[in-house]
Amino acid sequence: MIDPNTPAVRRLSAFLLLALAAQGCTARKPAAPAEPATATAEPPKSSGGAAPAQAAPEVPAGPAVPIASLPCPKLGAPAPPSPPSQDVRLGIAAYDAGKYLESTLALEKADKAGALDGPALYRLGFGYDTVRQDHAAAIAVYERARAAIEDRVAKGAATLEERFYLVNTLKNLKQTDAARAASNATLDAIKTCKLYVPPDGDAAFRVADLMRESADADGRLLWLRRSVDEFSKTPANTSPYAKRAAADLAPLDLAAGRWSTALLALERLSADSPTDPNLRFQVIVARVGTGDFDGALRDVERVRPIAGERVDDLAYIEGMIRKARRMRLAGHPFRWEQADGKLPSDLSGDDLGLQMRDSAEKGRLLVNNPPSEGDTVVVERGKQKTKVRLPSPGILAKIDEEQGRLLALTLEAVRRGAPIQEAAFTAGIAPLVLRDWREIWVQNRRDEDVAAAEKAAASSGAPPATPAP
Repeated sequence: MIDPNTPAVRRLSAFLLLALAAQGCTARKPAAPAEPATATAEPPKSSGGAAPAQAAPEVPAGPAVPIASLPCPKLGAPAPPSPPSQDVRLGIAAYDAGKYLESTLALEKADKAGALDGPALYRLGFGYDTVRQDHAAAIAVYERARAAIEDRVAKGAATLEERFYLVNTLKNLKQTDAARAASNATLDAIKTCKLYVPPDGDAAFRVADLMRESADADGRLLWLRRSVDEFSKTPANTSPYAKRAAADLAPLDLAAGRWSTALLALERLSADSPTDPNLRFQVIVARVGTGDFDGALRDVERVRPIAGERVDDLAYIEGMIRKARRMRLAGHPFRWEQADGKLPSDLSGDDLGLQMRDSAEKGRLLVNNPPSEGDTVVVERGKQKTKVRLPSPGILAKIDEEQGRLLALTLEAVRRGAPIQEAAFTAGIAPLVLRDWREIWVQNRRDEDVAAAEKAAASSGAPPATPAP
């Protein structure tokens, strides 16, 4: 009979907390690829050229529009900019590809010809700052970028792209208050339909990024989703914002249980980083969340060749997927929400471990304690018509309810990158994580029946009956 050692079970909370801390995982912060950190603002993408794009004529401010419902229907697209020079085009292409040395050389050449607008000057300054480590030269170019863009803002001609670059320029000049003011002014212009927002993934990401420090978390989420949706229409799009939008959106949607949109973002990231196993593990969790258990099992096989040190977790994850599928067929689909209505992602690492320990303790009692009268259904199995006890519908519902709770908690640990196999084994609850509790319950009843038959045979001298297969 399976009897997890209770003191060992009590080690689960501490073990998971340490494991999650080692992975850098806390509540609502799943593992996700991050852009390389720099001392400057993240490099934005631009179509900057010799002549800046003309903004649509400013319209009188009307009532504020919920920012998620934009772009505003009143504003038409601005006139297209003049074609940039060849050196500017080369600089843009190299910059967007992350080839900052090549970009800096091309933009430097174009700057000598006087062909750079504000956004292009920003990129040149970024090259001086990060490639050449010439911070004095970078500051001088950033100041030129600031002056050029602020002049366009004052004239009411600055585009969203230019205003976005202004915010990044001010951040790199360490002018935090000015950057925040410029960001808020841009968002206000969007809300009042005074600034045109192009209907593409790049523009949507820029709005979302400007909202990063705002109190409108829901609005930022919708703009991120819009960006990912737009980029998904052109999978071959090489915009650097495609990956950044997906990387920002995926953890937010995963933590909130928005599985379908999280899956869309994760698949975009996985396509860009096909050898990243952590992304593939998150894909599995999102796929389970959508209820596509067969697809999740295929995801398990896809990650197996690249799983590395997490390969031992796959047997446990596969077991969880199979019992989730069985539970749904039995009419007991597991719920991600806990009894208090909160999602597992709301829990700290410590509380997640405590909740898993509590669920495992309850599961141990459900599968190990001998059933009361009426808790079993007797069926005949095998050619010898051996009687086998199965859980009654009521008992199975209780088993699956608690098993579903542990499933949701354990999948949350998977999402955060915790070593599930090691944690379950160390805590002594590996069978409860790996196997279907219904199977454990039936096996325990079979063991009880065999023990009872052996005892009866010993007292009567007759050979014990052979148990059903």
